[in-house]
Amino acid sequence: MLIGMEHPTRPADPIHARALAWVSGVVGFLAGAFLLGFFPLDSYGVRLANFSLGQFNDILGAVQFAALAPVAWALGRRLPATRTVRVATVLGVAASVAFVVLSALLIAGALTFTQQIGPLMVTIVAIYGWLLAVNLAAHRTRTLPRAVTRTGVLLAVALLTALVLVGAGYVLPGIVGQLVTWLGYGLGVVGWLGLPLYVLLLALRVFPHSRSSAVSAAAEPLQGVPS
Repeated sequence: MLIGMEHPTRPADPIHARALAWVSGVVGFLAGAFLLGFFPLDSYGVRLANFSLGQFNDILGAVQFAALAPVAWALGRRLPATRTVRVATVLGVAASVAFVVLSALLIAGALTFTQQIGPLMVTIVAIYGWLLAVNLAAHRTRTLPRAVTRTGVLLAVALLTALVLVGAGYVLPGIVGQLVTWLGYGLGVVGWLGLPLYVLLLALRVFPHSRSSAVSAAAEPLQGVPS
């Protein structure tokens, strides 16, 4: 069985998935850095070119997910064409596009943060639902490298669990609620900031440099896996 290789009868991707994965991953790391800097520094009025760190995060986040949408589509083409994979792929692409639109509306001032955050959280849940579904399917069928699928599953579980814990923290009383909430925030940070790492793994381990490199890799049997 081939791991991380496109089915030989499938046409080449209409977009350069590897380049877009690099863009999404690198820009995502930059967006995360600005987000981390926003919380301790914004109260001090820190600005770059008259933009707050939060605004930089919004702009870079829009670029990150604009690049992720076609990457998610290309990834789906490399997985078994099951109903779960098809639905998850469409969901991931649509949610990534919706994230970009909501970010653009916030940047343009057409939405306030309060108006945007609810729909944005829905898109985030959908994106991480896609991440969980496609990586579970790929892990089960061994169609992606184990390092890729394990990273995807762990990040998805971390963020989705974080949302549950934060919600529970507001219901549980006293110190227990506070501890659960902070645990949720911690898992959420790991899940959110780790997404660019997953996308970079796709660039490095899944999307080949060229069609010829994919053919060469497909011709080599994998150690410990029957060809």
